[in-house]
Amino acid sequence: MRKKMYKVKKHWVIASAAALTVLGTSGLVAADEQSYPQTGASRELASVSTDPSVTATDTQDSPKSVENTSQPASTSTLDDSSQEGQNQLVDETSQSSQSEPAGSETISDWETDNQSASEVQSSQRDSEAQIQAPASTNQVDPSDEEDQLQVADQTINEGSRVLRASAGATVARATAAGQSSSEVTSASVSGKTLIIHYNRSIASNEALYFAVWTEENDQDDMVWYQANAQGAAYIDLSKHRFYGKYIIHTYSVINGQNIGRNATSIMVNPPKISSKIEATSNGDYKLTVGNVSSDITEVFVPVWSDKNDQDDMIWYHADKVNANTYSLTIKPANHHNDFDHYSVHIYGQSSITRGLIGLSATPGFERKETASSSKVAPQNKVRASLGANGIQLHLDTNEAADLSNIYFAVWSQVGDQDDIHWYPADGSLSALAPYSNHSGYGTYHIHTYANKNSKFVGINTTSIEVPSPSASAKISKQDDATYNVKIDKVSSYITSVLVPVWTQKNDQDDIVWYPASKQSDGSYSATIKLKDHNFESGKYLVHLYGYSSLEGGRLVGLGATDFTVTATVTPAVVWPSVADHNPAAGSLRVVLNETDTSKKAKSMDVAVWSEENQANIHWYSADVQNGKASVQVDEQYHGMISGSYTIHVYVNYQDGSRTGFNLGQYDLNKERANGYFIDVSSYNYNISVDSYRALKSRGITGVVVKLTEGNSYINPYAASQIANAKAAGLKVSAYHFARYKNADEARSEAAYFVNVAKSYGLDSSTAMVDDIEHSDVLSNVNSNTSVWTQTMKSLGYNNLLYYTMANWLDTRGGSFSTSQVGIENMWIAHYVKGYSEMSEDEAANYNYYNNAAAWQYTSVSKALGANVDQSIDYSGRLS
Repeated sequence: MRKKMYKVKKHWVIASAAALTVLGTSGLVAADEQSYPQTGASRELASVSTDPSVTATDTQDSPKSVENTSQPASTSTLDDSSQEGQNQLVDETSQSSQSEPAGSETISDWETDNQSASEVQSSQRDSEAQIQAPASTNQVDPSDEEDQLQVADQTINEGSRVLRASAGATVARATAAGQSSSEVTSASVSGKTLIIHYNRSIASNEALYFAVWTEENDQDDMVWYQANAQGAAYIDLSKHRFYGKYIIHTYSVINGQNIGRNATSIMVNPPKISSKIEATSNGDYKLTVGNVSSDITEVFVPVWSDKNDQDDMIWYHADKVNANTYSLTIKPANHHNDFDHYSVHIYGQSSITRGLIGLSATPGFERKETASSSKVAPQNKVRASLGANGIQLHLDTNEAADLSNIYFAVWSQVGDQDDIHWYPADGSLSALAPYSNHSGYGTYHIHTYANKNSKFVGINTTSIEVPSPSASAKISKQDDATYNVKIDKVSSYITSVLVPVWTQKNDQDDIVWYPASKQSDGSYSATIKLKDHNFESGKYLVHLYGYSSLEGGRLVGLGATDFTVTATVTPAVVWPSVADHNPAAGSLRVVLNETDTSKKAKSMDVAVWSEENQANIHWYSADVQNGKASVQVDEQYHGMISGSYTIHVYVNYQDGSRTGFNLGQYDLNKERANGYFIDVSSYNYNISVDSYRALKSRGITGVVVKLTEGNSYINPYAASQIANAKAAGLKVSAYHFARYKNADEARSEAAYFVNVAKSYGLDSSTAMVDDIEHSDVLSNVNSNTSVWTQTMKSLGYNNLLYYTMANWLDTRGGSFSTSQVGIENMWIAHYVKGYSEMSEDEAANYNYYNNAAAWQYTSVSKALGANVDQSIDYSGRLS
């Protein structure tokens, strides 16, 4: 943050702790804070607007008319009828004639969206266009020799049609005050308006333009203005926001030729005011500011005593007395009644720069102490410290009775007050400036203000240093496979810490980011596991990172260290175990837990059976996640056969190896309670929630819904049949009516079945039934069904059952192999009473096919009123 100073009484007085804009700048930092509420100054460059009263000469001819009717030709003519000082237009950018300079303005660029009247401004870098024409064809009109322009370094660029004149052209012109009516182009200033007039005749086919820009910053504010029919243009100087030298180039466009007419300039001088300070009878001081020009719309006056480094500075708003005079009253009571020299600076709100500009640093005035005016000096001290969540602020004062509405203005020195925030003090005169409201490290400025005697005054300025992010780390060995990192001296604005660790070998192929946990003493701790780094020996690199509240939560580096592992650790195998064994419930869990010294496992496969020759074997699988895996073994997947079950486990490791374990035998003796369910299709239409609830009340607790047939049919009622059954609390399963005659069709139908099931929200735990009853399926039924089964499992659906008629079973002389799919996975249809209804009790007494998963005993149940298929569930998988 810069500081400007005025020299007063043989010593320098700091005008503000923030930037003090000097005459001619576009803005001023009010007091010490840009956002100080009383200044009203804006530092942001607003878009240019056009006042019709100012730009009355702007015509309806948009720049597009120039582009369409007056394009630069391959030659350009320079014409100037004045000989008073030859002016030379030079290409200051020294660009190669091979290409147009980046951002240079062309005639075709003159038309832009949302321009005011005929004002034309470059959409890129607003440099004045370069006149380009063959040197051999340049012409000078001999009738206008008095003010001839000489053009240097002209180049040809007909394709881009560039019209450019240098901002640095040497202009031998007097300022507006010295111009005469014989000048080609004259210029004058009235208030905030620049008046330009072309003093030569204008042909009927001639369009006249003025390129105007300020001397500073290489044409960054250049604007093209079109003259009216009388050759005049009225320029709102707020579009250029500058006091100082203005460059004006005049151009004509005639019959497609672009002609430089004149180059001149004018000084727009800042206001020169007068001021007078007088003591009043009541001990106050009256300031009168005179000769204030019309471009100044408001006057602000910062006043402070030289005592205590501006701690009492107040910005006064002067009252307007008449067109060019302002006045205000300075009350020493607003400044702790200090007896000292008082500095008085004067600023104006400029309608040209659209910001505050410095007008004068007055000599100020002296206030001397007398015996009757002695009093206890006010003491206002601000304590600032770095806390866990922000900068903690507290005001210690002996003026508490005279102060109210305490505010702390806080900002970092980096970024020129771009992060300034105002914090109100609480009842204890304390406040917290959260780190998240600020950015940057280093010096933070803290200015304190208060409502004192109904005036908002500054009472203290201080600062605090916020150090750059850092931390220290100490590494200790816990055992052969683990190391601990203790991180302390962490910057208070760091919210959490991460520790990336990798070995020097193989270029970070084993990098792991460890989260550090915060300890009660404010330090952080992380555990490094050699297992995460393949138990490699050698040098380990350890870096420290933290999330910084001062950088919007961005991850920043805090430090780095390393350690060396000399001993080689041989990892052990991972032993699985049995947990939650419940014989009566017919269930147990097989679990796998890695250790810090074990190998990294990838997955686990578990084979479980009780029957001789593994007739009811079932495989369970689980992937290892975060070093853990688990499978739930249930008797229902083994035909609900009570007995002693053998458990074999195979652990697959990430290095490609595999280890087998025999966990022994475990009894599963779940008593089978028969359940009952129905199966429905489109023939059953919509079934209401109440109808399903009625089924449940009579002991029918499951429904198997037909989803698909072949690879193109979907049951149109499936969605509502599923949703209503779930709403009634029934278990929902699904079946597919098979039509496959070969392996490809079996594969296609399985995939179709799964896709539809997923679309209806039926996950992989759902019992999925292959309905094998159509005569087309009988040929190669076993091989095709095997393909269907493999496809279903590959898609993640393993809870599979197979429905068919009893006379299709190989055990009853049919073709379907029960051993291929397992009798415990069969759902067998056999109507013992033909097409007469059978009750649930009758079915239980018959107890047919009790080694299968289910038996469909009737197709004419009246459970829904109309005929519906009903079955007994031996396995508990369908009800």
